[in-house]
Amino acid sequence: MIRVGPLLWLALIALASVGTFQLKYRVQAQEQELTKLDRQIQHDRDAIQVLHAEWAHLNDPARLSDLARRHLDLAPVAGVQIVTFDALPMRPAGTTPQDPIGSLLSQLGEDQQKTTSTAPDGSQPK
Repeated sequence: MIRVGPLLWLALIALASVGTFQLKYRVQAQEQELTKLDRQIQHDRDAIQVLHAEWAHLNDPARLSDLARRHLDLAPVAGVQIVTFDALPMRPAGTTPQDPIGSLLSQLGEDQQKTTSTAPDGSQPK
């Protein structure tokens, strides 16, 4: 008759070995994923360095002034173009400046007053 003790120990050893192998393969998979992520990070860093170099080239003042000179019809400001505030014409009397945001805000204020002046059931609050 076989005793239960040695069988139990044999089962525990087999279970531990299977668990060890599974742990080993999980660790290897995690290491592969880590290596892949490290490569991706390095690739992204290289791409960022290239973008920084391109940005520096595109914003080079000499290059921008050359492009402005070639493609824009700009001239220095003449002295006659500079005026004082008093030289500007006055706004015609009776006209108000168009302020679309101000009119929307005033409409919202009126709507708020209408909703707060009536109770939810339509009656006037006391």
